[in-house]
Amino acid sequence: MTPTIAILLIITFVLSTVGLLLLIWSIANNQFSHGQEAARTIFSPGEEGHSEDPAQAAEPDTMAQASAIKARWTADHSSRTAVLCWLSSAIFWLVLGSFFGLVTSLKMHLPEFLISSEFLTFGRVRQCTLTR
Repeated sequence: MTPTIAILLIITFVLSTVGLLLLIWSIANNQFSHGQEAARTIFSPGEEGHSEDPAQAAEPDTMAQASAIKARWTADHSSRTAVLCWLSSAIFWLVLGSFFGLVTSLKMHLPEFLISSEFLTFGRVRQCTLTR
């Protein structure tokens, strides 16, 4: 093992240990319990304690809640196309990268696999797998 790798391993171990000790300290000193006040910062007025179960056919209590629900629906609807594009792109690259990973694995075990194709040599396919 080279000294550089040893130093990096030691630094990684020390940072992980310090992070773990900080987590234990923060849990012991009750740093993560904010109680009901923390819930009030993310919910609309009057929304705290109510379920958002779509199976319930309850009518909104006030006009403020109805307008908040409409605003959320509008925001969700307006971002639908962008989310679907990003999700489709992620799935495409996952499948393509996995395919190149499979080809790389096959090239490692069967060096004659796809030997006639210059593009699908091990070095090029390996880079496609790692840089997806």
